[in-house]
Amino acid sequence: MSQAGALGSNTAALLELSVTANRIQTTALLDSGATHNFISRALAKECGAVFVWAIPMCVSLATKSHVVSSQVATLTLLVGGVAQCLECRVVPEFAGSLVLGYAWLQAVNPAIDWQQRTVKFEHAGETVCVSAAAAS
Repeated sequence: MSQAGALGSNTAALLELSVTANRIQTTALLDSGATHNFISRALAKECGAVFVWAIPMCVSLATKSHVVSSQVATLTLLVGGVAQCLECRVVPEFAGSLVLGYAWLQAVNPAIDWQQRTVKFEHAGETVCVSAAAAS
């Protein structure tokens, strides 16, 4: 997981979206360097995600530390009002809450406008446009 910016000071370079995960409002960091989607164990529990055991995976965090993810959480994610089934690797000691990685980016294939800070994607023949969440 390459979320180095998430823990650094250059928040303008980050693109986070306001999303709903199983009825819980949160933000999701878009990260094309992350091989999978990731969720903190705390958020996964809070939103009542379904957990299943998975082949353990070593996850590199931005802090240069490594943790083992041995579970996958399945949840319903609302992005721009569009419901999507999302599988995320559960990260036990993760300061962020949700990372939409390459798996989500490849499936949705969004057009990202970095100057306008918007994400557009097609759903059911319609274009959905989502503005980035305000920097926190």
